[in-house]
Amino acid sequence: MRLLLSCVVATLMCTESFTQPTTSTQSATGGNDFSLFLKLTGHAFTSPLRWNGCDWLTAGGVVVGTGAGSLLDDGGSRLMERNQTTFNTDLSDVTSKYGSGITGVAVTGGLYCVGLAFDNVWLRETSVMMASALTVSVATEFTLKLVVGRARPYTNLGNTTFKPFNGKADFSSFPSGHTVVAFTLSSVLSERIKNTWASIGLYSLATMVAASRMYTRDHWFSDVLFAGTLSTFVGRSVVHHYESGMTENDDATGLHIIPQSNGVMVVWRF
Repeated sequence: MRLLLSCVVATLMCTESFTQPTTSTQSATGGNDFSLFLKLTGHAFTSPLRWNGCDWLTAGGVVVGTGAGSLLDDGGSRLMERNQTTFNTDLSDVTSKYGSGITGVAVTGGLYCVGLAFDNVWLRETSVMMASALTVSVATEFTLKLVVGRARPYTNLGNTTFKPFNGKADFSSFPSGHTVVAFTLSSVLSERIKNTWASIGLYSLATMVAASRMYTRDHWFSDVLFAGTLSTFVGRSVVHHYESGMTENDDATGLHIIPQSNGVMVVWRF
């Protein structure tokens, strides 16, 4: 999980070398895609600076909702304990893999490689949006884990024990990293596919990941509730910005990576 951010960025920079011999066209495509990744990520990170009153009200609602969800933490843990079976354990082991950092990198990199190899713009764009959303949501998750320092359920210290900036795994419960990855992948794919049944399947899979993290006593209900809400908001926002918010002027400004015969040239247009 801790390698996810660097792997996502490296994937966009390097994956074309694993598909077919690099050409000047491929290099230009890779450079443009990386520039798009930087624009989307920068916009997502700075979006709170552009929030209006409704946006802040929504953010406040998420905080209040997470607090209310914490009232169900103990009940949720007891429910999971009462349903410990061999089948549920095997199911939890399988579904949790969808939320792993390796899966996030594999899905993002795989889509990009296929899109580059077959000149499929939709796949390339989707993987770039996925990489951007993962970068923002996972970076936020890492920061909150460190700052909040919440004790995990398996420590038996209760859901109100916090050790900020502790840095140990036992005190990195809030929010759930697996849930963040799962809902980020599902939200981006759902927004891009735009099919009701696909959305139901994708969000159901992400929900199963969240449940599996509670089942193994790695997270409280409020941990996965906040993580799912955060990553869904980020994923949807990145896709919506690209599909309806980015203008021709956006493409003319910002960071551009331009391939040259003897290397690359990095240009910032304003």
